[in-house]
Amino acid sequence: MPRTPTAWPLGALPRRMTRELAAYYVGVSPPTFDSRVKDGTYPKPHADGRYDRRALDLAVDRQSGLDTNGTGADDEPMDWGIRELGSGQGKPQRGQHHP
Repeated sequence: MPRTPTAWPLGALPRRMTRELAAYYVGVSPPTFDSRVKDGTYPKPHADGRYDRRALDLAVDRQSGLDTNGTGADDEPMDWGIRELGSGQGKPQRGQHHP
């Protein structure tokens, strides 16, 4: 498979991404991505230095004003702890939908 992100179909993007691929995925340059990780806009990498694609999706949803946790979007940086990401918070239960 080609190494350039533009040659990958969306479904082929790995769940865990390098810094460069994560920056590409959210549509910013690597230096801008670093700055936004530092300010809490985007999640920090795991211990192996890779970023979780689903956590990045949540961050972009939040920037877009989408309700990611049932309380509404705000300007506070999210706490990107792994415990919270894995807890299922913010996900609708079967048969329920977010407003």
